[in-house]
Amino acid sequence: MKGKRRILWLVRAAGWVSLLCLLAINAAWGAADSTVYLASTPWPPYSGASQPDGGATTELIREAFAAVGRKVVVNFYPWRRTMFMARQNPQTDGFYPAYYSSARAQEFLVSAPIAVSLVGFAERSDAPVKWQSLSDLAPYRLAVVDGYYNPGGLDAMIAHGVIKTDTVRDDALALGILGAGRVRLAVVGRNVMNYLLRTDPTLRRYRASIDFNPHVLATLTVHLMFRKTPRGRVLQQDFARGLHMIDQQAIMKRYIPGYLTELPVPPTAR
Repeated sequence: MKGKRRILWLVRAAGWVSLLCLLAINAAWGAADSTVYLASTPWPPYSGASQPDGGATTELIREAFAAVGRKVVVNFYPWRRTMFMARQNPQTDGFYPAYYSSARAQEFLVSAPIAVSLVGFAERSDAPVKWQSLSDLAPYRLAVVDGYYNPGGLDAMIAHGVIKTDTVRDDALALGILGAGRVRLAVVGRNVMNYLLRTDPTLRRYRASIDFNPHVLATLTVHLMFRKTPRGRVLQQDFARGLHMIDQQAIMKRYIPGYLTELPVPPTAR
């Protein structure tokens, strides 16, 4: 009887030792590989391979991780591909820039805000739209970007067919079909709209004819999101430490003239 108890004790002890070793290996791996591998998408001026230093948020992320001794490697993809890499590629530690949403917070580890974006509607200056509630937009067709999160209940109204849309690949195309008169409004961030109208040669002819509707849809925080793994938690913590060691606002203003100085505080998954 004593022999059986001893064997049972040894089996249990071996199990605990194996578990502790596994946890130690995971922690060591997260710390040993000092390079952070991220997926991102062209979203000027926040991110993009053609942007100076990869865009404002890319430089901010790079400096925050550098402050804690980590290097960053970023690969840029279309948005749908970015999300695929974040979900399916175990070599991808996280992705950005992403608006906060409760669904994303359930799927990923969310960083503190790295930027803020006023989201609303671009409109033609010769055809402004006055609206108070989203139901006021039912008569109009809107341009939206494939896979983007549209806040304020807009996604739900689109899904239920209350609001009709044309779905396009990116913000530049959304502004292009707006300027051409194919849609009445385009969902876009104000900083993104201003940057594209100023720099994109395909939108040059619309620079004087597209405005940002004064009724803002939402003020959203932008985040870096990590995979929900032991390594992801280590990186999330390291990034949080790094953010406290840099001047976040100074970096953003370096790349985005007139950048907002106040960051709203969203609900976050910690």
